[in-house]
Parts: sequence; C-alpha cells; structure tokens
Amino acid sequence: MRRGRRTATLMPGQLQIFVSQKLPSFGKAEKCVKMALGGPRNYKDLLYEEVVYSTIHQLNVSQTDASHLLGFLQQVFGKSPSEHLALVQRVREMAKPPVHMLKVTVFEATDLTPKNLDGSSNPYCTVGLALGADAERCNREFSSSESLLERLPDRTDTLLQTLNPVWDAVFHMRIDDVKTDVLTLCVWNEHNDSSLMQDISKISSWQGAKTLSKKVVKKLKRLSFTEGLIKPKQEADFLGLLNLPVRDLGAPYHAGTYRLLPRSSRSHVTGECRLHSAFLTCQRDSALSREGLERGAYEHLLNEFVEYEHSLTSGLWSGELGEDAMAVLSQHATQVDLSPLEQAIMWWFVYSDHHSSSPMLPDCLMQLLKSLEEKWTLSEQGRSRLLPDQGPRLQDSFAKLISQNLSALSELHANFPLTDPSSLPSLRDLLRFLIHLFGSPLYEKEPRQLGEPHGELQATVGTALEEASELWYNKKKEPFHALEGAQEQVLAYSRLCEIIWTELKENVPKYSHAFVSLVDVSFQSIWYQKMEKMLAWDVQTMLGQLSSSEDYRLDGETGEMLHIFHTSLHQLAQNAEKLGLRAKIPPLLNAQQWLGEAVSTWVGMAYENMSSSIQSSVQKDKLEAESCSVKHSLSAGLATSWFTNALAFWLQLAWPEPAQSLRMLDSLLQDLCNGAVFYVAQMRQKLENDYCYFSAETSIPLPKQVCTGLNSAAFVRESLSRLPQQREWREAERVVRDLWRDTGSDRYHSGSGSARTSGDALTSRLGVANQTILSLLDKLFNWISDLLLLDFRVYLQNSAKLQTVNTHDVALLLDFLRENISVLCQHLYEDTRNGLLQALWACSLRQFWEVVNVSQKHPLEYYGRLHQMLQVLLDVFYSDSQGLSLNSLKNAEYKSLENQLYLRKSNTLELIERYYQERAEEQQQAADSAGNGHGKLKTGCSYDDKSQMLTVDLTDALANAPSWANGGLPSLLCWPGKSSVKHYVKVLLCPRHIFPHAHPRRTQRKMHTSPIQFEESFKLNVTMEQARAPGACLVLRLKAQCGLHKGLLGEAVLGLRSVAGLEAPAPESLHSARSQLLLPLLRPKTQESDAVKFLQRRCSEKEGKQFLKKLRKAEKRILFSTEDL
Repeated sequence: MRRGRRTATLMPGQLQIFVSQKLPSFGKAEKCVKMALGGPRNYKDLLYEEVVYSTIHQLNVSQTDASHLLGFLQQVFGKSPSEHLALVQRVREMAKPPVHMLKVTVFEATDLTPKNLDGSSNPYCTVGLALGADAERCNREFSSSESLLERLPDRTDTLLQTLNPVWDAVFHMRIDDVKTDVLTLCVWNEHNDSSLMQDISKISSWQGAKTLSKKVVKKLKRLSFTEGLIKPKQEADFLGLLNLPVRDLGAPYHAGTYRLLPRSSRSHVTGECRLHSAFLTCQRDSALSREGLERGAYEHLLNEFVEYEHSLTSGLWSGELGEDAMAVLSQHATQVDLSPLEQAIMWWFVYSDHHSSSPMLPDCLMQLLKSLEEKWTLSEQGRSRLLPDQGPRLQDSFAKLISQNLSALSELHANFPLTDPSSLPSLRDLLRFLIHLFGSPLYEKEPRQLGEPHGELQATVGTALEEASELWYNKKKEPFHALEGAQEQVLAYSRLCEIIWTELKENVPKYSHAFVSLVDVSFQSIWYQKMEKMLAWDVQTMLGQLSSSEDYRLDGETGEMLHIFHTSLHQLAQNAEKLGLRAKIPPLLNAQQWLGEAVSTWVGMAYENMSSSIQSSVQKDKLEAESCSVKHSLSAGLATSWFTNALAFWLQLAWPEPAQSLRMLDSLLQDLCNGAVFYVAQMRQKLENDYCYFSAETSIPLPKQVCTGLNSAAFVRESLSRLPQQREWREAERVVRDLWRDTGSDRYHSGSGSARTSGDALTSRLGVANQTILSLLDKLFNWISDLLLLDFRVYLQNSAKLQTVNTHDVALLLDFLRENISVLCQHLYEDTRNGLLQALWACSLRQFWEVVNVSQKHPLEYYGRLHQMLQVLLDVFYSDSQGLSLNSLKNAEYKSLENQLYLRKSNTLELIERYYQERAEEQQQAADSAGNGHGKLKTGCSYDDKSQMLTVDLTDALANAPSWANGGLPSLLCWPGKSSVKHYVKVLLCPRHIFPHAHPRRTQRKMHTSPIQFEESFKLNVTMEQARAPGACLVLRLKAQCGLHKGLLGEAVLGLRSVAGLEAPAPESLHSARSQLLLPLLRPKTQESDAVKFLQRRCSEKEGKQFLKKLRKAEKRILFSTEDL
C-alpha cells in the first residue's frame, strides 16, 4: 500500500507568470512562448496540443467519449483532419503520459458509534491507496490486534468528544492502476486506559455506589474489555471503513456520502462519511506544461470556446457553453488542480473582455460576478494561490465594464428607444449590473453590502444622463439652423418649449422610474435642469442677435409672437413646477427695448386674464382634494400660481425705466389682490349655490366638497399673506428700493394718484385684501353654521312647548352634528377647521341665549334639559381631542351661559349649595392672589374616614382693625387698659340642610393681640356622604366682642372636598395630614352672588326666606357704631 501525501499539488514552473496576464489576443502569449521555447511555434497550436493532451490522458473516460471531445476540439480550433490526426498521433506516441494523482478531501462523518462512557468518541480518519489484493488482505487482517495505523499512515487530526467530526482534510495519492487501485478509509476512536479508569473511579465514588459489591465493579471492567472499550494492546477502536475502487469514483471529479461498513459480521458500526475526489496530473509532457503554463492555458481555452459558441448565435448571446466545452474545461481544470476561485476569476476575465467587443445579456455577467464574489468570500486558501497582478486586472475589468455601460447610458434615447418594448427591461438589467459592480467587495478596498448604491455611483450615472439630455436637445434643435426670419425663430423656440414639455410629461417619467427605483437618481430632474439651462442660453443668444440686427422691426405681429414665446416659457416652467422640478427660467437679458409692447399688453390684460381663468377654474372645479396632505383643489393652486408668476415676470423684465417699472408692479399687485378676493367670492358663490342641501332633517351630512372649497379659499388667503416671505417678493422689495434710489425720491405716485412710501409700495394692498377675504370667510362660516344648526335652533325654540322630550330626535340632531364635526376635523386644514368650529360653537351658544333670554317663565326641568344638552354639545365639539380644545370651548360666553342654566334649573336647596360653592371659589381665588383681605386665619383640617371625624385645629388669627360706621374706632379700643376687646372663632358646618344635626362651636375668647393665639382643636362628626355633598364647607367666622357689643371681622369658607383624607387616603399620622392653612378673611357680599339673586326671586319658599334672613343678619353684624358701645 502506498502512502498518500498531505502536501499541496505541485506548483507550476517558473514561467507561470506569462499566462496570468490578460491576453485579448494571442500575440503576447506567442512572444512569451518564443522566449521560453526558443522557437517560432504558434501559441494557438500549443494550446491545441495542451487540450488534446489533457483529453487523451483522462481517467475513467471511454474511448468513444474521448474521440467525441477530440472531434469537438477540431471544430473549435479549425483544424483540418490531417492536422488533427497528426497532432493526436504525436501526443499518443511521442509524449509521455502524465503521472495521475488522486486528490481526496475528507469533509466530515456523522452519527458515529459512541465508544466513551459519556456517549461520545474521539474520532480520526486514516486514508490510503492499495491494490485490490492488498485491500482484501486488509479486510481480513482488521480483526487482528495489530493496529492499522502502520498500514494507512495518512490520517486526520483527532477531534475529541464528538460523534459528528468535521475534518476537511486533503490528501494526495499517486495512482498506479486505475482499474485495480482501491481507496481505503478507516475511522478510529483514539483513547488511553488511564482516562477510562479515572471515569470508572468517579462512578464508584458517587453517593450510594459504595454499597455495590466488588463483583459488580469487576464485572463492569470485564464488560468494558469485552466490548472493546479498553484494549491495553491497541491504541484505537474501530468505528468503520470504506473500500472504494478508484475506477468507480468517476472522472474528472466525484463527490458523495458513503455509509461506513463493519470489518466483520460481529462489528457494530454506524454513521456516514462525506468525501470529494478528483484526478490530478503532474509531470505532464506537453510544451506548455513543461514550462509551467498549463494552468494559464485554461483561460485561453475558455476564450476559444466563448468565441466559438458566440459565433453560432445570432443577436445577444446568453453566455451559456455547450456540454462538450464544459466537459473539456472541467477535466483540464481538474488535471491542473485549478481551485474554484481561480476558475471563477478566469471566467470573469474572459467574459468581461468578450462583452466589450461582442455584447451579451447582462444577466450572464451578473451571474458570473455573483459566483466570483461567493467563491472569493468562502475560499481563503484559494485567494492565497492567486498571482499579484490578478487584483489589478480585476479592477481594470470593472473599470472597463463601467465605462462601457456609462457610454451606453450617455446615448440613452438611441440605445433604449421607448418604441421597443424590451428597452426598459434591458435598461433595468444594465442598472442592476452597474449597482452590483459598484457595490462589489472585489471593486473597492473596503467591502460593503452587495448592491448598495452610493454617492459615486449616483454622481457617475448623473453625468452620463446629462450627456444623454444634451444629445437629445441638440438633435431637436438641428432644424433651427436653417431658419432666417425673426418670427420663424421665435415660433421655432416656442414649439421647442412644447416639445420639451411633451417629452417631460410622456417619455421622461418612464426612464426616470427605472433610475429612481434602482439608483435613486432622478432622471426627470436632471433632464429638465439640462433642458432649462441650454434653452435659456439659446434664447438669450437668439434675442441678442435679433435685437442687434439692422433689418429687425418690432411690429404688431412680431410683438404677438414674442408674447406667445414668453407665455410658452412660463407655461413650461409652471408645468415643471407642478411635477416638483425646479421651474426657474434664467432672466432674458437685454430684451426690454423690443419686448415693451408685448409686456405692456400682457400687464394691461393681467387682471382680465386672471379673473377669466379663475372663474373658469372654479366653475369646472369638482372640489376634490389633490392628496391626503394637500386638501385644497386644483383651482386654488392655479389662483396662487398667479402670485409668484406675476412677481417673477416683473423681476425677469428688469425694466430700466424706474417710473414705468413701478407702475407695472403696482398694477400687478392690485390685480393679484383683486384676483384673490375674486377667487374667494367665486368659491363662496359656488358653495352657496351648489351645496346647500345638507341638514339633519334629510340626514344628508356636510359634503366633503364644502371642506375642499373652504380649504381652497383659506389657501388662497394664506398664500397671499405669505407672499412677503417668498424670495420673489424680497427680491422685488430690493429692486423697488434701488429704483427709488435711482429716481432720487423715496415716494412715487401710483396710477390712482396717491403717494406711497417705499414701505407701503408692496404691502399696503395686502392688508386690505386680507381683511376683505377674512370677511368673506366669516360670512361663509356663518352660512355653514346656520345650515348645520338650523334644525337644532328649531328644536330649542320648540322644546319649551313640549311636555315630554323625544330622545330620538335629540339623538338624531347630536349624531348629525357629531358626524359633520368629524368630517370637518378630517378634511379641513387646522386653521380653517378651528375657525369654522369656533363660528359653529359661537352660533350654538347664541341659539341657547336666544331661548334663555325669553322673558317667559319655564319649569326647572326645562332648564335642566337645556343644561344637559349644553354639556353634551360640549363633548360633541371636543370630539375626543380632535375638535376644539376645552380651553377654547369653555370661554367666558360658555361659562356665563352654563352658570345661568345651572341656576335656572336648580331648586332652593341647590341654590343654597351654589352660594357656598361660590364662597369657596372666592376663598380659593383670594388665597391664590396672596392678598391679606380683612385678616388671616391659620388653621389645619383633616378627615378620618374610619371614625368619620373632621378635625379642625385653630392656631391663631391676624385681624385688621375693624372699620366702624362713622370711620372711627370704639372709644374702649382707643384707650387700652381701661377696657378690652376679646376675639373668638365660630365654627360652622354649612349648609344647614346637609348638616341638620351639627351645632355651632366656638373657641374661648382671647384678648386682642397680634396675632391672636387660640391653639384649640375641634372634632366634628361628618359622614363621607355629607363631606362630598355639593356645597359642603366649613365656615370659620372671626368675631370681636367689646362688652355687650359683638361684630363680625371676617369669615373663611373652606370646601370639605379639599380637606386631606377625603379625595385621597389619609396618612397614618393624622396630625401630619393637618397641614397648616393660611386663609384670608372675607366679608359676605350677598348682592354680588347670582345664587342669592335667584333666591330673592323665590321669596315665597320657606327655606330660601330663612337663608336670606340669616345672610342679612350676618351682613349687618359687620358694621358697628360707637353708640352701641
């Protein structure tokens, strides 16, 4: 048995560098061969000899197949039968056969038999070639104790503790006789006795294992020896073998997965092994091989096959080679041991170079490039075998292909005509190939994701598209050179503007879609900008030549032609602007002296043309929003386009005479303002005439067209207001200042004779127009509000006459209103929506006031229904935060109306509660304002829900000197020491009907100090229901007593809902919850309370009469007189 060698295949000779160079023809190769061989032999003949030599000396190929391939090679190289037979005979008889080698790659094994106690193995593999008899003898001797390691010396590394080893090991072995040689592969488990005995000792040391008898342990050891786990005389355990006859491996390469076989019937073997084999050659006796050029011959052989196969195909070739060519290439690459990466690089060189002279389908090169990238990424060993100059050759091939494809793009319209249905798919294939080239990791030093476009690609493609645009423009302009008359040239350029627009609208988007979707380059924008630049230059040149000619005369017909030409330029710019392109035709310089008549005519008819255009656009307007984000109609865009276009037109004129230029500008501004007002008026008339049929009674909601019309009117007003922010306006202001400076005055007279300053020249008319438009919009808002709330107004007016309420009618009204508000929120711009909703809300409040202000008396239930409806209406307008905000809804008008309805619907007890609520709110406002009032009272309150006790701590009070009736002080207060004034605090729970069993409490009387110290605490029995009742409050009255006279210094009203322990759980320490409050002291003001006013109207009710009596009594106690002392 012969040993295999793990070393690499023999490297080529010293002249291998000659073949590594890219050879478009065989001239350079011939020179290399002459230098190497010292003779004038043709390189193509040597290549033919090389491939014939490889074909003849194949292994495992029948004579018939070899003869067929030789006949194919004769056709490719164009040899006559005699030349072919002579060469074949010379190769067979005179050339020595090569030495055949078997290259075996053992990749992996799976599901091997476990041999270790932990269920794993330590596998390695031995490989060798043997004669058939030796292989049979090996099979018989496998059962002996002699290790086969001596017989099969080539082995892989040992992989520990695995049943699925991956070796990926390569072996080279010389073949003596392909018919009798056998490839033998054995898999072994490597182990040593000491490690196994350590595992057994670990098992015996486990808890509970000590109870096992020594016989069991000995039996376990004997069992291990019996099964082959411990073999003192052997170093490895058998895991399986393969005996593969070389003749069955196939040629030129073979790959397969084989099941491992046992060595005897008693052996238990499992698993499979995957390997790859190839037949290599060395010591080849051919002219190129003797000089080490057999590897480079593969590239030239591939080039021959490519040219031959392409010559048999008409049109674009797919790049696919025939079976015979692939068979020859495969066996030659295998014999000279070319790696897949080396083959892929040579394929790329040949095909990319062939594509430069004979274009092929882009998909062919794309697949080759992807295959090359994949092999480049995976084959690190293959990259190390490449020659140094192959990297630059790759870069050159990429650059050449990129240049060729960009050249095709520069003639876009000729190479990809839209009349051919296959043009756009071919263009997309070309762009995808360019993207892949630029994104390939082989093209740049730093690899990136494949196919990722970047700035360099976009800039390169953009330059090529500019060249294509310029070529198209020059071709369209060629007929103009034969024109001589002025009118003919002007009309020709007018037609050119139409041709450009037609191309921009119909054909350019088709190309642009491919560029935008693949390369992110807008061909439409590049094309139009190039057209704009070249057209502006040619127009300026043409007008300069016409104005300088001696026979040129500006008559009426020529002026009309100039007007048509000027309109064509602006129409092209406006249409391009609608497409989102830069619509700025450069100024037409030096044209004022002969464009004056046409321009004056255009300016004079500006308003007439604009008004007729606006009227026509509004009449034809279907009031459909342009998009989800652009909610106005097309007519609004048309109307606003007059604003910037008129200013741009005036700026482009650059009229040299200041007074005339300013009059033109003033006339244009007046026309623009009148046009904006006219548009809004026309839109209002259209809405009122065509869309006045929505109502709740008919269940027809507000049409979306009304929203679009409102948006359009608002958009025109906003565009007019934003006109000073636009660049044209600022430029116009600068020009106006320069013109006034040239005239030597800062004032000029408009056409109406009124004097204007420079600041008023451009802005005075906008304010008037804006106010007029706002007035029209307000009328439109009120008209819509009246229609939407018409049925609601009727319901409110008739609701007082109804004994019962029809909830179904109310629900219909509210649903109708809610639906329409949803439509407004969805389809109106925010400012327009808020303005209309504000008008709608104000109209609804006015309708409520109309009903409330009626002098007729109604029952409380009627006002209760109105109050409830107002609250529901508030929710409808709020619309889950989509409508108006609560702050804007709860304005002063709403609060006044809500208060009136609440008071009107309330009974006497509720009015009393309302009074105390007002007092508590007044107390809170006084505390927030940090005013002293009539003194301050320091107290602390807390509530315990378990004991239902309200704890009130009175600390001290600071009272201002009381004001008596005559403005002075009592005589006893003026003489301290002779008499004294005492103070105390009276504690009350109000109102009385909520706390019927609560008795007033008071502190001890304290002498007048500053502050007055009380330091007393009261516990009041208050249920949770009482504390949370509306109007429930704690009243603390600070009183003064001087002898028999008593008076009220002030009172503090504290709402019980704000006491700690009611709204939130009280802390564990109630004392900590009784935070100190500094309450300002107030005086009762019964005449200012709305609740008291309503109680006075109900003087017939007993509860109200008693409550008013107590209030008057408390109010009288405030004032003292010195006579009472």
